[in-house]
Amino acid sequence: MPISQDGITLGAPRANIIDVLQVAEKLHRAGFLQGAALERIDQFGRSHKIHHSAETGSGASTLLLSNLSDHHTVFAVEDGNGSITNVQGSPLLRSECVEFVEGPSQVTVPKYKFEHPLQLVLLDGPHAWPFPDLEYYYFYSQIEEGGLLAIDNVEIPTVRKMFDILRADAMWKLDEVILNTAFFYRTSAPAFRR
Repeated sequence: MPISQDGITLGAPRANIIDVLQVAEKLHRAGFLQGAALERIDQFGRSHKIHHSAETGSGASTLLLSNLSDHHTVFAVEDGNGSITNVQGSPLLRSECVEFVEGPSQVTVPKYKFEHPLQLVLLDGPHAWPFPDLEYYYFYSQIEEGGLLAIDNVEIPTVRKMFDILRADAMWKLDEVILNTAFFYRTSAPAFRR
């Protein structure tokens, strides 16, 4: 891999938000994160250094985060909808930056050992209760102060309940809700002990 004069490793040219938005709807049949929410993630990634990020679910957000994060971990299930294979086959994916952990998130996320704090987490996995809460439980203490937590599908009652709880939690400051995606910043409030 070529190295620039300032010592930064250069890989393939990075895809931009416009590239990702053009392919978002074609990636899989399970739905996708809306363009305005993807643009908000892009904005965060361009204004903050993302060394480590993670998401549940796979799609256009995976392509985008592979271009914004030094190391992005994806917890997803293929389920015949193309959510993993179509993303892995996209020329927009910086595969050297992405780790796919395949299987149900309620099984894979609790077993995963995070070695670094996360600057961004997107929760967009299964929406039936208690899975959104379970995902949150294993991620919340990994997100560093100033990090971004994005929660998709806040219109679904199980996710909305978690959204309402986080709005009242001192660990989180609601930044904004774009369509059905909520964005929270991690405050300096201490995390609950596990």
